[in-house]
Amino acid sequence: MPPNRVRKNRSQKSSTERRRVRADILSAVAIKMVRCSRCKENKIPDCRVPPGDDTCVSCARVGSASCDSFGYDDSAVRHLVDQKRRLDAKEAEASEAIRSANQALVAALAKAERLRVQRLALDQKALAMFEQEGEVLAEQERQEAAAAQPSSSSTSGVPLFDPSWVQWYVPSLTSQPTDIVAASTMR
Repeated sequence: MPPNRVRKNRSQKSSTERRRVRADILSAVAIKMVRCSRCKENKIPDCRVPPGDDTCVSCARVGSASCDSFGYDDSAVRHLVDQKRRLDAKEAEASEAIRSANQALVAALAKAERLRVQRLALDQKALAMFEQEGEVLAEQERQEAAAAQPSSSSTSGVPLFDPSWVQWYVPSLTSQPTDIVAASTMR
């Protein structure tokens, strides 16, 4: 220090000490109010606010810039309302997305079920076609096998036994007795 200056005897207090001293002085004249959010969080039983001040004693002691002992200011309330509106809009948007996704899921499930029913009907139709084709092939094989067997008569395509012949030539098998000679002359 320069030699021409007068040195004062006062102790330098830190800002924390000055805040505590100020809080002690304010505490003597402060009025008990509804607790601010900081006092509630720290479980301070009394929230005292000096007359003409916006900050309670405990908030002044720690140097808190925001004390809501007198309630919230309009900008804080507007900010909360704006946040609520934004969140409500986002929630509605998310709900709409869920609803549209649910509708898409229902439509996809219905389409899958419809396609499954169509596939089953197609499978049944294909099975019926294969069964019919198998029957046709089996019938053709039977006919080919019958044609391939050798016949015992010399005449092909002519029946070996004619039932009308029995009536004319074997009188005992017919319902009315006739004479063979009479039967042969009737022709």
